[in-house]
Amino acid sequence: MKVYACHLLNSEEAAKASAAGTDVVVCNGVNPGLGDWPFQIIDANEFRIQASHRAFDANRELYEKQVACKWPAAFAFRGIELWDAYLKAVLWSNRKTAHLEEAIASLGPDARVIHRVPLHHGSRLRCAFSLAKTMLRKLRGGPFRLPELAVPQERKLGFLVDNIFGFNLIQRIYQAFPGQSVLVLPPHHTFKDNEIAALKAEGYQLVICPPATWVHIPFTLPFVFGGPTAWYVQQMLRNEQAVSSCLAWGQALMESSLRVLVTIAQENTPEGHILGRMAAREGKQVVNVMNGIKYGESNDRLVQFQCWMVWDEPLRQLLLRHTGLPKERLYIGGNLSRDNIRDHVYSGNIPVSEAERASKRIISIISTRDLRRDKVTALATLYTWAAKQPDVILLYRPHPSEKEDSYYLPASDSGIDIRMVRPDASVAQKSLLDQLMSSDLTINFGSTVSIEALWMKARCITFEMKPASWLYCVDGQTLLHINSREGLLDALQDCRFQPKAGSVVSGDQEPYSWEKHANYIRPLIQA
Repeated sequence: MKVYACHLLNSEEAAKASAAGTDVVVCNGVNPGLGDWPFQIIDANEFRIQASHRAFDANRELYEKQVACKWPAAFAFRGIELWDAYLKAVLWSNRKTAHLEEAIASLGPDARVIHRVPLHHGSRLRCAFSLAKTMLRKLRGGPFRLPELAVPQERKLGFLVDNIFGFNLIQRIYQAFPGQSVLVLPPHHTFKDNEIAALKAEGYQLVICPPATWVHIPFTLPFVFGGPTAWYVQQMLRNEQAVSSCLAWGQALMESSLRVLVTIAQENTPEGHILGRMAAREGKQVVNVMNGIKYGESNDRLVQFQCWMVWDEPLRQLLLRHTGLPKERLYIGGNLSRDNIRDHVYSGNIPVSEAERASKRIISIISTRDLRRDKVTALATLYTWAAKQPDVILLYRPHPSEKEDSYYLPASDSGIDIRMVRPDASVAQKSLLDQLMSSDLTINFGSTVSIEALWMKARCITFEMKPASWLYCVDGQTLLHINSREGLLDALQDCRFQPKAGSVVSGDQEPYSWEKHANYIRPLIQA
């Protein structure tokens, strides 16, 4: 069996694979309209959970057996270990290559790989050049200095927020501690000037962290690096500025009056590791809250928080199996997004009129990054069906990190009424809930939206071409797992007869999640 591996299967790669007599192509994405080729196509994304651990373990072994031996001083600063922070950062560079490797491994011993993407591939020359640039920046940056952060002495609780979405998530917890809280904006925040001005006008105390100009890496140039080690160092240096900066503003926060720092989804960043280690050393607490679904990937290993707030017991058990954290550090606080759902009133933040909401069938597409086989198959099926349905409106909502060259839209002359929903971050949550309330059916690809649809009783499909969904909450009624064109067509034919959510679900007498979070944090501040 001849196997050809590539990230994106386009016409050029398909021609190469065909010319080589390939039996199976393993890829992370497929260009729409590729046509028929004389080989089987396997979507490597279906192996992403196992593959993430393959990449993490391979990267860790490379660090421990080669990089750390040659350059140990680069992975610690003033007693703060940095090796795991860099492992977190490096993982994002080759996890998709590991998808390919895991898919190849599943084919068994008869697989003969005629083309593959190396898991670790670096250039000695590029590595030396990157190191030289870093050392030049170190000369210019000067010595280590803590920035001056204007944290009032009476403020004991900080909320690290990167963007307006994060602010909306923790806003109510902030308000539960009047006079005690500050919003901390890291150097890489994406708040707009008008958003910052509005927050200040509303009385929020903001602490904006300046970036550091210094470099934590010592004055050594280990030119012996080559091959895989060169790759590791190159990826490491791409993240050095963020790590160096966090060592400065993070330490300044820990030396301030703050006793507790609440972070949002920092389990997948090097900053999350650094802040957790600093808090442990200073006798303070970092409480991390979730904003997205988890599947058990290696991204969530080695986290250093004193507490990680999770949504529910099934998710807690999933994380326990994969993170190695003590159970007491995973606290069930509920989902802060659900608080927003319980109080949501239709806001008109989607491109559909009131008359159309009442008379048209509306199908929402919650897109995902890249041209994964699931996405291409589902949307090709949907567009073929929708071209014959004059009363259907499709609402295409790109993933926040989806690039335009990964959008999969119908041809302009298809006659399909498809409209883009690309809201400003300040109304992103409102527009999503508007979509769920207004849609006869929502199609997504294993995203957090599935859970929000369940809460709102808004009929939703997670299209994943595998026997079982990665989501732990599929109920077969409101949230359906569909894995074939035929199954999707059946659901589309039926969507006329499914009532729209129309409104949000109250949540009965359940306590708000922000209250659970606040009740956990309050004694930590008073300690």
